[in-house]
Amino acid sequence: MKNKIFLAILIVTLFTCNSAYSMVFKDIPSGFWAYSAIDILTDEGIISGVSNDEFMPSKLVTRAEYATMVIKAINQQEIPIERIYTFEDIDVNHWAYSSVQRALNLDILKPADDGYFYPNDYITRSEMITFLVNILKTEHISKKDAIIALQNKYMDFEEVPDWFKVIAGKAEIINVITNEPDRRNYLDYDGYITRAQMAVFLANLKREIDTYAREKREIETSPKVVEEGIIIDGVQRNGDVVTIPARTSLPIMIVGQISTNKSKAGDMFQARFANNLVDYDYHLLLSKDLVLV
Repeated sequence: MKNKIFLAILIVTLFTCNSAYSMVFKDIPSGFWAYSAIDILTDEGIISGVSNDEFMPSKLVTRAEYATMVIKAINQQEIPIERIYTFEDIDVNHWAYSSVQRALNLDILKPADDGYFYPNDYITRSEMITFLVNILKTEHISKKDAIIALQNKYMDFEEVPDWFKVIAGKAEIINVITNEPDRRNYLDYDGYITRAQMAVFLANLKREIDTYAREKREIETSPKVVEEGIIIDGVQRNGDVVTIPARTSLPIMIVGQISTNKSKAGDMFQARFANNLVDYDYHLLLSKDLVLV
């Protein structure tokens, strides 16, 4: 649930980054398999080269680098740090301290139990895939479908531990797993992530969140259709804004009773519409359940 709430928050700000960079890396030719993802994320300042002209796509990603990249990818660099985690091997002077703290607070990373963070250890593919499945909407994917999706594609399916098969299967169905060209049919669940793989993983994450946000907006702004109601003439609709013509009579019913003996001038009463108010296509304008005071 925490990750779903996190998703709802970050979709609001995910795509507000301004372009600040242009990719020019001598080791990333235009035909490179991860070129597009690296180009986009570099342009948005989410990832950068190891040097001015080299990206080093095969270099492995450390835990500290992973925290920094993901926090930038979801545009959460400024969120308050609610809980401070302390470790023997990373303090406030560490270059990735703030990103690590935010990643831990957002469950992007899990702290070790021995008092160390291990910032220079490498991130595994299973860690990245598990994070993606946790943050993205996958509740509708059954265990059976997840297993079938994984079993039908990956040669190393039998080597994958049971706890990870459903997670990886869900990731496969929502199309966020990243494989290098020569390993397309291998999950390599315990392998480490290269910088090129990380770029594509993050590009996939941004794509899925963008799709979720767009679908959510469409649902929220689509007019609700009802089976019956009082048709209001002359309604004008502009997106999710509806205008009812001035002087339109809206039939209402008083809730309760008005007594000539007990009621007096200035008394307030509740009322409801006599029925749903709709346009000619039976798009709901005002609900009969709406209470008027």
